[in-house]
Amino acid sequence: ETLASVSNLGVILQEQGRLGKAEPLLREALEGRRHTLGANAPDTLASVNNLAVLLDMQGNSNEAEVFYREALEGQKAVKGEWHLDTLGSMNNLAVLLDTRGQTAEAEALYCNALEGRRAQLGNGHPDTLCSMNNLAVLLDSQVLKKLGKLGEAEPEVQQPFYEKALEGKRAAHGAEHADTLAAVQDLARLLKKRNMLAEAVPLYREVMAAKRKTLGDNDVAALEAGNELAHVLHAQGKLCEAKPLYFKVYEGYPTICSAAAHLPERFQGFCVVLGVSSMLTK
Repeated sequence: ETLASVSNLGVILQEQGRLGKAEPLLREALEGRRHTLGANAPDTLASVNNLAVLLDMQGNSNEAEVFYREALEGQKAVKGEWHLDTLGSMNNLAVLLDTRGQTAEAEALYCNALEGRRAQLGNGHPDTLCSMNNLAVLLDSQVLKKLGKLGEAEPEVQQPFYEKALEGKRAAHGAEHADTLAAVQDLARLLKKRNMLAEAVPLYREVMAAKRKTLGDNDVAALEAGNELAHVLHAQGKLCEAKPLYFKVYEGYPTICSAAAHLPERFQGFCVVLGVSSMLTK
């Protein structure tokens, strides 16, 4: 009872940001519970985790890591690998390691936590979404760091990192989120640059369909997506498929006046393909 009160007061002070006052209380609760309950008692493991979180908040990552690992191993042994408390400790340790640049171990822990939370809580639960986002951010940072080092590397070297970024965005945000669509578009453009047109086309189609659905057929972004897809189909020699898309861009673009010169440069290419310049000047 006394140890529970000490622990509760420490947690309250921690939540208030009074970390210096909370620390001795959380240490007292942990030592008392270890002595009276044993190292792997649920209340003891809760105290281990509470102290780890506080030390992490204080910037004492070395000691925090020790307690995070103790909490994780204890919870695995007592509650099982996919218990929600275990998954919480797994995520906490992953965040700390990620912050310290230990990305390989952090990624493995993020993946395990995400898999467990999906199984236990479902895709829409806030904890699952948190795991999705943590993994996506880590993957994004890896891609940006690697691409920064690659500089002007060949597209075939860059491709796996674009693919991994897209994987993370899909997991974190879903298929139709703006960040996901940007990653799809980036990969599609890279594949086009590599002349892998057959692989690029379904990605361009995905972007166009999503933007039409979320923004409307005549939104500029949707028209741009259709225009990009048309260019790739044209490059494949599939003019029968490209022409309706070009016409859709021509008919839908709201600023068309009376001449092709009024079109933004990125839209002018289809005038030659369709022979619409004479139509525009009539």
